[in-house]
Amino acid sequence: MPVDLSDLEDAFQCASYGEGPLDTLAVVRRSTGEIFVRTDGGVDDGFPADYRDDISDYVEIPGRHDLALGTGLVFRFVDRHVPELRKQVERYFCGPGAYAKFKDLLERHRVLEQWYDFEQVETLIALRDWCDEVGLEIGSKTS
Repeated sequence: MPVDLSDLEDAFQCASYGEGPLDTLAVVRRSTGEIFVRTDGGVDDGFPADYRDDISDYVEIPGRHDLALGTGLVFRFVDRHVPELRKQVERYFCGPGAYAKFKDLLERHRVLEQWYDFEQVETLIALRDWCDEVGLEIGSKTS
């Protein structure tokens, strides 16, 4: 069964940002294409009880770092769109608050929206590649 790309992207975002005190687990049920998200410490109503028993029917949705969409993506963007900022961005990513400083820098240079567009396109490409790799078909809610 196909997996809805929009739902997959939403679950990916949850899996990517759940790396703090509340870990997030997002899975796809291969047989139905359904996506389930559980946050430790949160409500997990509807999360499949057989997830651990029938692991062949489930695949965990990766997070941002699993798909190389962390700092590597930042530097790909900088190298393609604002290479003159490379040294400054490198300094930012040697310390705390790097993403906030990076986005502030992009805002000052009027390319923040370009970053968001780039990040979205690269995320969708990575998710499509991941689906191919694990044997999931992509569809939509209307198909």
